[in-house]
Formats: sequence, structure tokens, C-alpha cells
Amino acid sequence: MSKQNVEMIELGCLLVMCVYHVILYFQIRRNYYLYLGLLCFIVLVRASLVSDGSQLFLQMFIVEPIIGTKIKYLASYASLLLMPMFIYDLFTFKSFSKFLKFFQIIGATLMAFVLVTPYHIYSYSLNVYHVLMLLDFAFIFTILYYAPKKDLIGARVIFYGVVICFGFVFLEILKSSELVDLNLSGSNLVNTGFVACLFFQSLALSSIFAGSFAENKKLNKNLDERVSMRTEQLIKSNLVKEQLIQIVSHDLRSPLSSIKSTIDLTKDETLSNEEGIGLMHRINEQVDQSLKMLDDLLSWSKVSVSTMKMYNEPVKLSDLIEECIGMYTEIAEKKEIDLHLEQTSQAEFDSDKNALKVVFRNLISNAIKFTPRGGTILITVGEDDQYLRVVVTDSGIGLSDEMKETLFEMNRKNSRPGTEKEESTGIGLALVQDLIQQNNGEITVEDNPAGKGAIFTCLFPVQDDNRYVI
Repeated sequence: MSKQNVEMIELGCLLVMCVYHVILYFQIRRNYYLYLGLLCFIVLVRASLVSDGSQLFLQMFIVEPIIGTKIKYLASYASLLLMPMFIYDLFTFKSFSKFLKFFQIIGATLMAFVLVTPYHIYSYSLNVYHVLMLLDFAFIFTILYYAPKKDLIGARVIFYGVVICFGFVFLEILKSSELVDLNLSGSNLVNTGFVACLFFQSLALSSIFAGSFAENKKLNKNLDERVSMRTEQLIKSNLVKEQLIQIVSHDLRSPLSSIKSTIDLTKDETLSNEEGIGLMHRINEQVDQSLKMLDDLLSWSKVSVSTMKMYNEPVKLSDLIEECIGMYTEIAEKKEIDLHLEQTSQAEFDSDKNALKVVFRNLISNAIKFTPRGGTILITVGEDDQYLRVVVTDSGIGLSDEMKETLFEMNRKNSRPGTEKEESTGIGLALVQDLIQQNNGEITVEDNPAGKGAIFTCLFPVQDDNRYVI
């Protein structure tokens, strides 16, 4: 391959790398892409002006040789600024900032010196340039020595490129200074060295860009997921807020109004003691009902917007349900309801004990509320290979098909009085389903095959490593 062909390949590579890195700079706005693009450009200009080359620059722009020489010197001295600026910006070490400023001042001074003086004067600055170029490489090697120790991407690749470039530049300095008799033919050594160096730097920057692109893609994906999750939470929170307002404005207002009316009745001086006591009992029941509704509302809202934390601990379902049944034994006896428990499992599983108490209190309370006097409620606790199972079966008034469709939603249509006009909030079953799902379980409802009432089945999946048989 002829010397001219080699030079054309070098110039073509420099032009491509220059355009590529300038485009990257405008897309990514990282200064080191701009510095490398400018470095490619000044090496391209210098390579097209050297005397042992084709001097393509002079042919293309038809300038006088003396102007071409001035431009060649300016391009050489500009590299004193751009090389350390590129490396420093790529692998920033604040402790080296003073040295960088030194090279910037010296490089700018030499360029100004070339601009304002004639050739027979500024030509003597070439030896100074050679010394400064060696110092330039020393500065770059120092940064590249520390960069790999901090696992900075691309440091090793750039180091290899700078080593190759230094070898060519050092040979060119020896050749120009005539300190050593070197018979080196071929294209300009500095150009060849810089092309090799820029090739390695381009590889390193490409790997940095690829890594940054992959990192940004991952961050964008995580951000999209977080935004989507947050948007879903906000939508759900707004729905919860609307439903809370609806419940408070209708269902909670009614018992409070009733309490006020009852209190007004107590002001009647004609009431007997028995009537007054009866009114106080009525007020007490209405307050209890309002407090229960508030508790359910607060618990449901926390679960719905995922602000209630689950605290898992070993829970034995049979004991927990016995405790819940004990809270409603008196109420069941007053309605002459047979409330009993059948246990075929004494297993424990990890769950939130307080959340499960809320679940089974609501299910037992509802069963009593909608079971007529003299009815039966059977609660069974069992297990198989996959689930711990709790089934609440009552002989109550049952559920219509329409009600089943929205039974576990916080819907005022689900609110209906019990068999003896007991108040209902319409919130309990929505809370039950949310709490069961928070504990990785599920709940279903079906008609009682006996012809009356409903069957609520709660399933809790358990694995062998978190189930303990007592």
C-alpha cells in the first residue's frame, strides 16, 4: 500500500471519528465527547499539513505555505490543552485540577505566541513543545494509573491507546531533534500514533456510552414501573377517598342523627326511670355501632391504600377463632343461635394475627346478624396438602345473585339490616377480603346446600417450611 493511500485512510478515520464524537456531544452533552471530537479535528488538520505528507489542506483551501505552517503549529499546541482536558473530564480527579490548569495556560500561551510572531521566531518554540508534550503524557499516565484502581470504565483501553501514541510521538521527537540518528520512513509518526490512540479512545467511549445507555434504560424501566405503581396508588386513593366521603355522609350521619334525637328525648321531664334507662341503652348501642363503623372505615382505608403493615408471626387458627367466637357467644345466645366450632387441624402458619382477628370477627358478626333466631352457625377449621381452610356456614337469610357480584366491594347497596333490625355498615366484607389478600389468602361465598344461608370459605396457602403441627 502506498504512502498516500495510508495517509488517506488515516485522514478518513480522523474525519469519521471527529463527526461521530461531535454528534455524540450534542446528543448526550458530555464534554469529553466534544474534546475528543476537537482533538480528532486538529490532528486531521495537522496531518493534512505536514511536509512529509500530501499537504491536502493546502491543495483544498489554496493557502500560502507560511499560513499552513502557522496552522500546523497552532494545531500541535492545541493538543497540549485538549488531551489532558479530555482525560481529566473523562476520569475526574479533583487533586489534579491545578496541573490541568497549568497545561491550559501553557498551551494557550504557545498558541498566542504563534499567532503574533513570524515563523523565524515561533519555530524556536518547537523544542519547548516537545518537552511540554512529554509532561502532557506524564500527566495523562498519572491519571490513567489511578483510574483502573477505581474500576472506571474504559480506563485500561485508553491506557493502551495512550501508550501506543506515546511510542510514536517519542520517536517523532527523537527524529525531529536529531539527537539520535533514526532512519524512519513512511507516514508522519505523530499522525499514526494519534490515529491509533484515538481509535482506542473511541472504543473506550463506545463502551462507556453502551454502559450508560443500558443503565439509563434500566433506570427508565424502573422509573416507569414506579410511576405506574404510584399512579395506580393515587387512583386507588382517590377512589377510597370518594367512598369514605360517601359512607361518612350517608351511613355515619344517620346513627349520629339518631343519637342526637335520642339525647333530645332524655330532656323530656315526663320520662320514667325505666324509659330513661332504655334510652341510654339505645344511645350506647348506637355509639357502639358508630365506633365499629369508624374502626372498619379506618382499617379498610389503610389496607386499600397499602399503608397498613402486616406483622407476620406463627398463628394457630383454631385458637384464634375460639377467641373470636368467645367475643360473640353472649350475642349468639341472646338470639338463641347455636354457634359452635369443629376443628380438624391444630396447625400454625405465619400471618398477621390482628388482621385475622378483624377478618373472623366480621364473618362471625355477619353470620349472627343475618341468621334468624333459633338458627345455627358452624365454623370449621381444617387443612389439606395446599391450604389451611376456615369455613363459616350459617342458616341465615342468604344472598341474592346480584348481591354476590358486589359483596366484597365497599358498596352501600350491600348494607342491609339484620334479621332483628341490626345495623350494617356495608364495609366489613370489603375489609375482610382486603385483609385476607394481604395475608396471601382468598375468600369465596356460596349458597348453603341445605337451602338456607351462606357459606364463606377462607383459604390460606401454606408451605411445609412455615407450617407447624402442634
